[in-house]
Amino acid sequence: MRKRFWVLQGLLVFGYYMALATGRGPREKVESTAPLNTNAPPEGNTTFLGGTSWCVAKPGVAQMDLQNALDWACGLGMADCGPIQAGGRCFDPDTLLSHASYAFNSYYQQNGNSDVACIFGGTAALTTRDPSYGSCSYSTSGTVASSSSSSSSSLLRNPRLFLWMLFGTLLLLLRPGVAVHDPLPAGGTGEVIAGAVTVERMASVLSFVPTPGRATTKCTTSVGDFPTFLPREVVKIRDPSARKLATRIERLPVKVSFLETPIMSSCVKPLFQSGINPVVLLHGFDSSCLEWRYTYPFLEDAGLETWALDILGWGFSDLEKLPSCDVASKCEHLYQIWKSYIRRPMVLVGPSLGAAVAIDFAVNHSEAVKKLVLIDASVYAEGTGKMARLPRAVAYAGARLLKSIPVRLYANFLAFNKITLSSSFDWMNVGRLHCLLPWWEDATIDFMLSGGYDVSSLVKQVKQETLIIWGEDDQIISNKFALKLHRELMNSTLHQVPHCGHLPHVEQPETVAKLLSEFVQRV
Repeated sequence: MRKRFWVLQGLLVFGYYMALATGRGPREKVESTAPLNTNAPPEGNTTFLGGTSWCVAKPGVAQMDLQNALDWACGLGMADCGPIQAGGRCFDPDTLLSHASYAFNSYYQQNGNSDVACIFGGTAALTTRDPSYGSCSYSTSGTVASSSSSSSSSLLRNPRLFLWMLFGTLLLLLRPGVAVHDPLPAGGTGEVIAGAVTVERMASVLSFVPTPGRATTKCTTSVGDFPTFLPREVVKIRDPSARKLATRIERLPVKVSFLETPIMSSCVKPLFQSGINPVVLLHGFDSSCLEWRYTYPFLEDAGLETWALDILGWGFSDLEKLPSCDVASKCEHLYQIWKSYIRRPMVLVGPSLGAAVAIDFAVNHSEAVKKLVLIDASVYAEGTGKMARLPRAVAYAGARLLKSIPVRLYANFLAFNKITLSSSFDWMNVGRLHCLLPWWEDATIDFMLSGGYDVSSLVKQVKQETLIIWGEDDQIISNKFALKLHRELMNSTLHQVPHCGHLPHVEQPETVAKLLSEFVQRV
């Protein structure tokens, strides 16, 4: 009965949490008071990026990495690998490079030609030259049948249909024995609690796509490859880029005025120091540095000294002492990281709500910020609004719902332009990993009840040169706000990325990395 109470209370605040995560409330308000002509061309210095391409395997990469990527594409990725089976039209030449190229391109085309669909842990690359040969024809976006993924996407984009699915799924959560997630132990993987609701079980309940015909090689990375402070569920993540970046996460001691002992703060440090301003990557609402898993390697390859930081209250920092996680605390924590470790004017990058964090910091500590990059910025919301006045019991119920699998899946389908359900499950595992730390609920509630970020009045105080990047197909924050932000930031440049949703650095990382690199190195 107690669990049923929590679920009912959770559903009561579901709308509030989705409004916070997606920014739909402020969007409706601004659009109703300041309508703009959506057919008008963007104002100012705006660039649209796009093109037609194929995805192929890179020659010269490690054979084991290439084989693992091929297994993933033909298995969990559900690429069309029939033509590279024995007797298929693309079986010859019977080489790993040829088979991987066909599978990678199939997956890439099925996922809407997004940059993120052509990474495969660094084993793939884009080409504008058609790799077809003889009777083997490589697909393009126009020839790929996408009825399965589109039907799934349309279902989850419909809030009413999704809520019916959510109700059914939540009934499964009412059974006893829900697993408690602990950080990774120093050794071993821990026991599986009988009757627990696992990610795999939820996936089988919610899956709308058939199981791929070809078996896939399971990831067998040992627990020891990841930092022991990460939740043990990190081993379930299959995305090679996420796994690779997760192995580089470390904790640095950061001394703050509101806590007696330093906060062991999680981040990914650069491998080298460059002669230009360092790039410091923040993340969005209730996320972590793993949000940069696809773009980070491109930035390093471009020779940029790059930090990926976890904002206080989110990510993988040690918050056992439960410090305050309000706006002022987040700002001081970021300043102390900069003062202790970075120590040079930086290019501060903030996506979504991270843009509000970046603006707040740039105005209050202008000496630390050389330039700003704002990606699909959520900077016109009036804090957490009514949620700041919720009873704590209701707020905790909402937090439990916020980290639930159905809500995270729904957020994925809102955030990304085109995403298959199979990809969404893996990205969901990445996106909610930090929620499994024992202090996540307390930190989230502390931020929510504090009132959150309201930086709309600070936008015009920003003096730094600013690059604004915006997904043209953002379903969470209208690109009308990109134009509004561009007008209010006097020294800004706007680039809109076509065929891209709310998180361009996840969907089109190579494009974002190129824009960042050019902006950072521009004198």
